[in-house]
Amino acid sequence: MPTHWPEQLAPFLGKITRNLSFNKYKHDHAEKRGSSEITLVLEELTDCVSDIDNVEQIINHQELIKAINSFVRSLSPKKRNIFVRRYWYADSVSDIASDYGMLQGTISKTLERTRKQLKVFLAERGFDL
Repeated sequence: MPTHWPEQLAPFLGKITRNLSFNKYKHDHAEKRGSSEITLVLEELTDCVSDIDNVEQIINHQELIKAINSFVRSLSPKKRNIFVRRYWYADSVSDIASDYGMLQGTISKTLERTRKQLKVFLAERGFDL
């Protein structure tokens, strides 16, 4: 309920019902989380992290996770949010751009530069790329 009692209850309840209906429709018609963005996201990260499964990588998996977390924490809040939204939540570049009021090209370039920084960061710490 709102902080104050609505003057007309019917429109208030109608709005709630409408919003619940929209949410239900979106839920019922949503694609799987990330949809086709997952493939694109993984392709973008292939230069930073390889997919070769050898014993050394399996053993150093936790160190890699710590290094990536450390890198992400070192980013500015805006770059961190853009990076996490793209590579953790698999949001599209267009969605990120519209939420930040930026051009898609600016977001793409920011992500590209951040991936290059991540690659250098990991290489400096001895991770084989």
